[in-house]
Amino acid sequence: MRKGIHEVGQRHGTWLIGAGPSQGYDRTVRSPATNIGVWIEPHTVTDVGAKVAVTGGPTLSLAGRQGLPFPPGNVRINGTAYPAAIVGPVSLAWSHRDRTQQTAYLVAQTDGDIGPEPGVTYRVRYYGEAGTLLRTRTGVTATTDGWPEEAADSALPGGRLNGHLTVEIDAQRGALDSLHRHRIEVERAGYGYQYGNYYGGI
Repeated sequence: MRKGIHEVGQRHGTWLIGAGPSQGYDRTVRSPATNIGVWIEPHTVTDVGAKVAVTGGPTLSLAGRQGLPFPPGNVRINGTAYPAAIVGPVSLAWSHRDRTQQTAYLVAQTDGDIGPEPGVTYRVRYYGEAGTLLRTRTGVTATTDGWPEEAADSALPGGRLNGHLTVEIDAQRGALDSLHRHRIEVERAGYGYQYGNYYGGI
């Protein structure tokens, strides 16, 4: 059971004796949002015991991930992948991904465009230095975006930009969201920001 890979050892009240590796399969066709649990049915050469529910373990809620759009790849902020800091306004770029075409090999994050899958758009969220969501952009079909409204959205003293900001990017197709999203936090360097840091540049 995969559950054992993520758990630490602990004492239980009932012995479970296994004889070698074994696997279990469930060929039932299930719909997304279905909740399923796990039971163990002990077998010997001569007898079959009663099913035992795996209590205390999580119930698995099926997300239907095979039908969800893939998040974008190759995300860059101001031309760099996952930078520690940026100077000036924030500029985003990424590459399309397509679940219907990515079937032959593992695609690297740094690979260029694949697709896009028909009907997929992107959602970009911008958070200010206090961690507050300040701007959400949906329906983006391009592979670039920016935050020209940052100063107005943030309303910081003197009209300055955020000294620390967070960006999230995911994909949407109709009512479906990608299972994962990019979440990138960066500092802002340059005159008036992060005094004492980045004297040698970023």
